[in-house]
Amino acid sequence: MYAAHLPLDVHPEVGNNAVLARALGIEPQGSFGDYKGYPLGVWGELDLRREALAARLDELLGGRVKLVPGGPDWVRRVGVITGGAGSMIELRWKPAWTRS
Repeated sequence: MYAAHLPLDVHPEVGNNAVLARALGIEPQGSFGDYKGYPLGVWGELDLRREALAARLDELLGGRVKLVPGGPDWVRRVGVITGGAGSMIELRWKPAWTRS
């Protein structure tokens, strides 16, 4: 059996994270998250209303994206982790956001 889940998610040019970020208009500026010493997600800057970001995700992903209430109306910094990385949500408040 061959599985390329993590390499496909994290490749800096053709990985799911980088491709989705760029499709959203985000040029990845750094990485965050960690799995056995490897960064899992990318982050970058954006200047967009939350609802517009959700609508863009709906269009790109072909389905309705759940928008969690709260936070500012304008999105400035976005982290992208594809796959099952829901446990990484708490990293938004830690210095790892700025780690390159």
